[in-house]
Amino acid sequence: MEIGHHNRAKLISYLFLAFVLICIIALAAGAAITAVRFSNAGAVSGEADGLVPGGDRMNSYAWSMETMENTSGEEYLYVGSNRDLMYIVMNNAGVSDDKIEEYFNGDVPIPSSLDDFRAKILRKKTNGEGDWEVVYTSPMSGMLIPDYPLDLGYRGVVSYAVPGETKPSLYFGTMGYIKTRLLKIGPDFEPGDDPLVVYSTPPGSPSSIRAISVYNYGSGDKLYMGVLTPNSNPASGDLQIFESTNPLSND
Repeated sequence: MEIGHHNRAKLISYLFLAFVLICIIALAAGAAITAVRFSNAGAVSGEADGLVPGGDRMNSYAWSMETMENTSGEEYLYVGSNRDLMYIVMNNAGVSDDKIEEYFNGDVPIPSSLDDFRAKILRKKTNGEGDWEVVYTSPMSGMLIPDYPLDLGYRGVVSYAVPGETKPSLYFGTMGYIKTRLLKIGPDFEPGDDPLVVYSTPPGSPSSIRAISVYNYGSGDKLYMGVLTPNSNPASGDLQIFESTNPLSND
């Protein structure tokens, strides 16, 4: 019994020393990392931050991010937002606008029109120069009365170069109320340009594309994505994984 107690004491001592060592290493690693505010550098803790110059309360938060360099060598950070996500969740649960206002004291904004739900993709140069700019805003669907945006958010993004391309493009997966899309934004994309739609679910199939990745299993890089086609019966939902070397040509 005495030997057992002795071994237990040694074990506790070793565990304590290991814990202290881990803490020291973690503190040293943390001290070597300096976090710098990349958006609204003049804002302080407790103040609203945001991306769009002047603010846009309908942007809930950054849902996807990736960098891309244009042919001139300028690198940008691209950010896909979602719109009024908390409001959508509570509204679908039957919470009235008055109650949302009462519960959150204005911290969850009330959209004034369906136009407020149009998702946006923003970008800023990674060297910090210039302001954030909106490079793409979802169009309205043109399919319903009242009409809804095609994209409520951009849930995933990945950088991928089709064989033969000198620079990769960005592929954004959308969350849609009418349909779900995979959008291609090229390296020289500019505000006002339209992305290429390389995949779309049929109208009336709201879903989202979140799982997007690039993988090489021996025959070269391919783009992969997971898509759930919803159904009124969840057990009948169609879950699929797609692969493509060139999504635009459907190869």
